[in-house]
Amino acid sequence: MPVFRIFFCFCFKINSMNKPIIWIATSNEDKVSEFKVFLSNFEIKTLKDLPDYVEPEETGTTFAKNAIQKAQALSEHIQGMVVADDSGIEVEALHNFPGIYSRRWAYPITDWPTINQKLIDKIKAETDQSNWNAQMVSVMALVDVTCDKVETFEGIVQGKISRQVQNHHQGFGYDLTFIPDGSEVTYSEMGPAKKNEYSSRQIACQKLKTYLGGRDEKN
Repeated sequence: MPVFRIFFCFCFKINSMNKPIIWIATSNEDKVSEFKVFLSNFEIKTLKDLPDYVEPEETGTTFAKNAIQKAQALSEHIQGMVVADDSGIEVEALHNFPGIYSRRWAYPITDWPTINQKLIDKIKAETDQSNWNAQMVSVMALVDVTCDKVETFEGIVQGKISRQVQNHHQGFGYDLTFIPDGSEVTYSEMGPAKKNEYSSRQIACQKLKTYLGGRDEKN
């Protein structure tokens, strides 16, 4: 018989190792790897566990709206609590482009080194190249349709764009060009452990854990 534990109005199913199970609305292996680090006291379930699930099209106009949309769709499907994130990079000189379109603005191109290079080329072509400031944004949505609960948590890291792609065969997305404030190297040059100290997703996840009662610290 399944065991449940309640945090606020959220009802977690507990696995055999006494870990609450949390669903993440993603099939992105890189994101999943980060979530397993940030939410290490939870058992992570993802869309990989639901091979027949069809993800909704992202139609929101903000990171928060897209995250809520993804979390709500999966919450309705599993009838339980779900976390989803929407993340991207905003380049100041490009009026915060690509923003919510960070993953798909260069479609049909999908390989990240090429997309990063296209962003650098766009800054060079459309600006006077005096401003390379940017910020990484991650918004987490926590949704449970069974109790009509929706919460969001935002993480932002200020930084700048590198003048060239730094492809060190680690990292994903804009890790290849984003240099966070306080560092002289890109996320991809840092490696996963160091990147996590500067990660906007980590900041949002920490706010999520705090909201859920600091389970990582208490259990």
